[in-house]
Amino acid sequence: HSRRWAALGLAFAAIFVGLIGFVDSYPMLIAVVIMLGMGVSAFHPQGAMNAAIAAGPNKATAMSIFSMGGTFAYAIGPLLAGWLFTTPLGLKSTTILIVPGLLAALWLLRVMRVVDQQKAASAGARADAAQAPVNLVAFSALVVVVGLRAWTYSATTTYLPLLFQELGLPLTFSGEVLFVLQSGGVMGLLAGGYLADRFGRRKITALALLLLAPATFLLYHTPVALAPVFAFAFGLLG
Repeated sequence: HSRRWAALGLAFAAIFVGLIGFVDSYPMLIAVVIMLGMGVSAFHPQGAMNAAIAAGPNKATAMSIFSMGGTFAYAIGPLLAGWLFTTPLGLKSTTILIVPGLLAALWLLRVMRVVDQQKAASAGARADAAQAPVNLVAFSALVVVVGLRAWTYSATTTYLPLLFQELGLPLTFSGEVLFVLQSGGVMGLLAGGYLADRFGRRKITALALLLLAPATFLLYHTPVALAPVFAFAFGLLG
């Protein structure tokens, strides 16, 4: 059952997140991160599919809410880490994160029974869709566009703090800008899902990608005082 894989992946990720604070060597860190990534990889496909099935006709809205949770957590992660690492446990405070992760996995395992029932009821329609021919040209173009978007987003969130550091700005400023950027991402997910269900997924996706290019340019080429504004726009459209 997909709910079992989703719950198992979430529990797996939570356990290895908790173990990060006990790592004392670089090879061990790589191993733990790989195991953590395996848990996340097991959860996301099943979680996204279950969200789409449970949503009925409003699939874009459901996917935006599903993605919003991860984006919001990514936004508050640096703030939470700063608080945890200043506790008496220090880096070992990551073990605290195991508890909510396992509780969420147990809750997911329980509530996803309804989704499995809906999935069984719609098995025929999904089988017909699976037999439809795939447009390889369109699919390849989609993969390239999504890959470039992900590369731009990842590079910006990774190297933007280094740029601010070279400009002599404090690390707190970088953290605040990244929080604003990720908050824009949360808003963009909610708005994008609603607009996609109302006006069409292709139109909203194309419009967001079209506006993302100037937002990225302005983020890097305007005065630093305006960085939060264009960081929010970048997150909103990305």
